[in-house]
Amino acid sequence: MVSTHNGNHVGSYYEYVYKQLEPVKNDKDAILDVINNIREDLLTNKVKLGNLNN
Repeated sequence: MVSTHNGNHVGSYYEYVYKQLEPVKNDKDAILDVINNIREDLLTNKVKLGNLNN
């Protein structure tokens, strides 16, 4: 599945990403794991971006 970028994000999305990354900010492998998990959450609609009407 391909993800696309559809515009600006709302503050809650930035906060979500920050809260996920902050605990692992000094561990490159963990950062990559978190980013992949965020991607999966977006692709499976577990997390929605506030600028989309879905």
